[in-house]
Amino acid sequence: SSGTNSRFCMLTEIDQSVKEPQQIKYEDDITLEKLCQDFRNYAAKELKLYYEIEDIRKFVAGLSVSKILILQGMSGTGKTSLAHAWGDYLNNPSTVIPVQPMWKERTDLIGYYNEFTKRFNETLLLRKMYEANYSKDIYTTVLDEMNIARVEYYFAEFLSLLELPNAEERLLTVVSDVWEDDPAQLTNGCIKLPPNMWFI
Repeated sequence: SSGTNSRFCMLTEIDQSVKEPQQIKYEDDITLEKLCQDFRNYAAKELKLYYEIEDIRKFVAGLSVSKILILQGMSGTGKTSLAHAWGDYLNNPSTVIPVQPMWKERTDLIGYYNEFTKRFNETLLLRKMYEANYSKDIYTTVLDEMNIARVEYYFAEFLSLLELPNAEERLLTVVSDVWEDDPAQLTNGCIKLPPNMWFI
């Protein structure tokens, strides 16, 4: 199918373009100490961003224990730039989602089906989640200014699913029905939350 009649144009395009995903080569024998130091050096040299090694260690330790990491601090202290630098360091740029004050439900994050156009309004986050499910690379999603809207409204389903111990059961409902030409990775209208995606 060409994907032109699919209600998910961009996701179908990903299905067609991803044949044999190129995996980023990671150093398997790197120590935690070396990882933190390398990241700190990379941020300073390549991005002119300077962080205390203790902050880098806390950041990396947080990522190792949870898929959600909340960075708190005064405006301009480098919260977003740290998460952005992490994606650059991994050679897989972070996806920055600017949270809007009026967000109230998950459709603000993943999109919605438009009855008028007969298409699904796909968001950047939905596309990145779909792409991540084809890969083993680390994906970083930054919910910038996430507390500007009620997190428990727009991110509630994500929070519930991320608590499930079995990653295969973390299925996020995208649509309530199934069309024959829906993208390959939508199962009964649901997308799997990628086990290789972190939310910061």
